[in-house]
Amino acid sequence: MLSRELVDALKLWSRRRAQGLLSTLGITVGVSGLILVVAIGEGANRELQNAVGALGSGSLILRVGEEPAGGPALTLATAQALARIAPQQLLASAPLRRAQATVYAGEHTLPDARIVGTDRHYPGFFDLALHSGRFITDYDARHGTRVAVLGWEAGRGLFPRGQVIGQQVKLRGDWYTVIGLLQPGARALPEIERLGLEGIDHDIYIPTGSALFDARGAGLDELLLRFADEAALMGTLDLVQRVLQVGREEHGVELLIPIQLLRHKQRVQQLFQYLLFGVASLMLLVGGVGMMNIMLFNVLSRRPEIGLRRAIGATRRDIITQFVTESMLVALAGGFGGILLGLACYVAIDVGTSWQLAFSAGAALLGLAASVVIGAIFGAYPALQAAAVSPVQSLRQA
Repeated sequence: MLSRELVDALKLWSRRRAQGLLSTLGITVGVSGLILVVAIGEGANRELQNAVGALGSGSLILRVGEEPAGGPALTLATAQALARIAPQQLLASAPLRRAQATVYAGEHTLPDARIVGTDRHYPGFFDLALHSGRFITDYDARHGTRVAVLGWEAGRGLFPRGQVIGQQVKLRGDWYTVIGLLQPGARALPEIERLGLEGIDHDIYIPTGSALFDARGAGLDELLLRFADEAALMGTLDLVQRVLQVGREEHGVELLIPIQLLRHKQRVQQLFQYLLFGVASLMLLVGGVGMMNIMLFNVLSRRPEIGLRRAIGATRRDIITQFVTESMLVALAGGFGGILLGLACYVAIDVGTSWQLAFSAGAALLGLAASVVIGAIFGAYPALQAAAVSPVQSLRQA
């Protein structure tokens, strides 16, 4: 019985393609919106988990703004003082000095490359791994040996076809031996402008004691601190502020807590997610109302057909089944169309933006289930109206 009603519904909507398309349009948009809501939410959670895995929940970045007149705000002595005050909470620290310079390597150059002076602890803060060679050692940092480690993109730019390890690069008149090449690491790091991690694969790393930084004296640009977890970080934050005396204006040191910046970014994405969920729900409601209107118009235009079926023995239940089947078919078509539209929007957002999305089959099933519910709810009233049609009056109108 149901298969016959389904065949009849397919024949009907194949003859009324325009009405069927208009009926499914709102449902299609609504279902695609629901799919994007789930994809954005899952992507935001996954991005937070990946970023916490790369940065650690207990990371703290101390960054110098304007260098105070009374001397450097951050030095290696600052890290040593923090290690003495909180030896159990502070797991590691990494000093950073930054500079801009054109890098020469034979016929290839990198104009205005970012040079980062650091020590052996730096890769652990951002979960960076070596592709080949080694990283800077304590001996290199202490004695300022002329060695360099290249980020992945910097290595490809300077040595696109040859061996990287053992090559020479020129920085401000001095030659440095390349001892290491990092694997691509920027993809795992969050794109938050205040953290300054966007060009990490293009950086060139040299020891903090290199002659290139002699003009800076003992001053540092940044100091990275790693605590056991977020609780240890927040519990020690007051001690850090006391050591730095950040309350005084002459100490222009900014404290950045990556986990808080990540959560702020996630909240922004969740607000967009809620907005999109509201729009998708509204579109589903509008789509359901539009489908009900078209089904009611069908009831009016098909009164002779309904009367004839009732006259030859069709029951009210048969008429209800027929019209509910037709509305369910329209809703399912809108659901499948919404899945395709949701996939297209997912690809467009994934390619055109930096947001991480996570498409799941569960989201597609959720959208399909929503379309079925819409078809059942908004198709019930037209079906009841059709079942209430009087056979005698319908045949007189024929």
